[in-house]
Amino acid sequence: MPFLIVFFIIFIFSPSLLGQDAPLEKALANYEKIAQKGGWPEIPAGPKIEPGLADARVAVLRERLRITGDLKKKKEVKKELDLLDRDLEDAIKIFQKRHGIVEDGLVGEGTRKALNVSVEDRISQIKVNLQRTHNLPPELGPKYIMVHIPNYRLYVVENGKTVIDMRAIVGLPSWPTPLLSTQVTSLVFNPTWHIPKNIMQKEIVGKIEKQADYLTKEGIKVYKTTETGREEVDSSTIDWNQQDVLATHHFQQPPSAYNPLGKVKFIMPNKDDIYLHDTSSRKLFGRDTRSLSHGCIRIEKPIDLVTYLLQPDPEWDEEKIQATIKRGVEKHVKIPEAVPIYIIYQTAWVDPEGLVHFRPDVYHLDKKLLSDL
Repeated sequence: MPFLIVFFIIFIFSPSLLGQDAPLEKALANYEKIAQKGGWPEIPAGPKIEPGLADARVAVLRERLRITGDLKKKKEVKKELDLLDRDLEDAIKIFQKRHGIVEDGLVGEGTRKALNVSVEDRISQIKVNLQRTHNLPPELGPKYIMVHIPNYRLYVVENGKTVIDMRAIVGLPSWPTPLLSTQVTSLVFNPTWHIPKNIMQKEIVGKIEKQADYLTKEGIKVYKTTETGREEVDSSTIDWNQQDVLATHHFQQPPSAYNPLGKVKFIMPNKDDIYLHDTSSRKLFGRDTRSLSHGCIRIEKPIDLVTYLLQPDPEWDEEKIQATIKRGVEKHVKIPEAVPIYIIYQTAWVDPEGLVHFRPDVYHLDKKLLSDL
């Protein structure tokens, strides 16, 4: 399964399945040459570097970006060497694009930290990802979904082309999204959130201790498990000091504007019981780093994915999809054709433009693989 997972990102960025090894090897050779020449200078700490403000670090920044090819030409500006000009601003944006940082053309702390990762560390990163590409399965099929964890994105690929591309939120390092391959088989409009016991224990119980009516305010219903089934109980009657309280009760949040699953979730059978879903916290998609969930994957454009998955059935047009959501009642729908999904982990690759991309090793998987090389 890990080999299948690694392959998927290669396919997405290069239609030639045999074409990714060579670009990464070329990138490795280039970075090794940079290392032989002494690497690149570090950008000292300080305020944000932005246009119009004189900063002695700009000269260092020019040299840093020239070495990695982000600044295409060495521009001599004797009188304004300490000012961020248009050429340098464009070079910063290229660097930011390659590192998954918001392309604002400014050097804030996040960009500075990425600039200061050593060439030796980048060489190790390329080597790790080259190792991942050496074990490729024969094919993935004509249609599939890919979730790229370090890049925080979801792609839908059909006949070798990306037809949907959106931002994603993945699991925290302490709640990592598992790497897997399975199929999206169904979806649920206006889903009820059946709250996992571990989330109740690690997060929600503490909120209840601080705010006794927390469950009521959040619209979370409580059901007690009995010999004959489950019966709803008043949350204010629960003794949270009882050791078996979570084992004997079930907690769920019905469809609402506050439900963290949003308007739809996508079912993909797996032993970890994770799924794709909408979210009520959409502002989080604006962050650079989006490892924020409990393992499930929140997606930026859930209705686009719904429309794509249901398109083989002409009955599910846009009008019906919107009417079903507006009704606010939970509804399970089987997808006409199950679609493969791959959740993968790749922290370095070369895109079709020849740019070498790097992403942080959010789950520290590179470090483990590097130690095995």
